[in-house]
Amino acid sequence: MTLEDETGHINAVVWKDLGEKQRKPLLRSRLMAITGTLQRDGDILHVIASSVDDYTALLGRLRTESRDFR
Repeated sequence: MTLEDETGHINAVVWKDLGEKQRKPLLRSRLMAITGTLQRDGDILHVIASSVDDYTALLGRLRTESRDFR
């Protein structure tokens, strides 16, 4: 997964076994926490995911939309 905000990009690497175990939060979360190991390759950042948690319930009735920061 590639995530982007106003500060730049980061790649969240979710290997197949973790993706299968945590399919529901990966596909349904509107607010997600990814725990893992940070790797840097020059200016490129990667988080090698070890867990994915769904925090969508914390949004309550907050209206959320995707934004294009380009």
